Amino acid sequence: MLHRALASSSDPPVRTTGIRDIFQCQGIEEVALQMRRRVQVGMAIEFFGTPLAKLYYYGGLEAVSAFSTSSDLFMVLHIGVVWWYQSFTRDHLLARHVTRIALIEHKEQNGASATAPASLRMIVDTGPWSRTLELRAGKNGTRVPFKHLVRLGGLHVDRVQGRVFDDVILKHITDDELYVAHEELHVNEAEKHRLSIGDYAVTPLLQDDESGAYEWLDQIPLLHGPLQWHGSLAMRFFGLAALVMGIGSVIRWVPIQWPAKSG
Repeated sequence: MLHRALASSSDPPVRTTGIRDIFQCQGIEEVALQMRRRVQVGMAIEFFGTPLAKLYYYGGLEAVSAFSTSSDLFMVLHIGVVWWYQSFTRDHLLARHVTRIALIEHKEQNGASATAPASLRMIVDTGPWSRTLELRAGKNGTRVPFKHLVRLGGLHVDRVQGRVFDDVILKHITDDELYVAHEELHVNEAEKHRLSIGDYAVTPLLQDDESGAYEWLDQIPLLHGPLQWHGSLAMRFFGLAALVMGIGSVIRWVPIQWPAKSG
């Protein structure tokens, strides 16, 4: 599939390395920042709005009972959990959303490509992380095939919103039996700082599956669709949910005047 003809020449060809884009997709970094801002607003509403609502509706001595230790502790714990989950969701979804796949090719100086090696070298970009991978054909014991990482949500290759430059090679990478033989991780520290990502350790793609969980899950096609849902949808939903939770925490302290029953 990937073999190229050798050009005839009396002089030995000089091999150079070229990078050819196979797939590109817009990132979800701005959606992640939007989710962060919405969560901050929702937490601020809960943190400041709750005591103000208590003071306004339960002023005087009643405020002492309204400011119960248990309710305030629950509010602080709730804010902490929401903020932690926001960071957890953002980091994992950024790490799985593929923005670029590029093939590292060896070409001859006279313009003809050399015969493709037994392995493929490619670049996979996700958020501020860039991986240089070596894929080899066949199986290697319990090593997780690259196609399982794509089908089961470890990586999200969005063919709908993304741009495919070479569909044949992309299908070969994502559908055929290839395993990760080598992985190098490069981090854009400036982009990590812009996104407020701390010490999150991105999950390596070079994995072993001794329990056979990947193989078992891959036999359930109904899981493939949900595991490939777009990360931006989850970020938008959680950002809006944080706003609703913050407002709801304030509203629950508003006394409701129920209409009196007649008769």
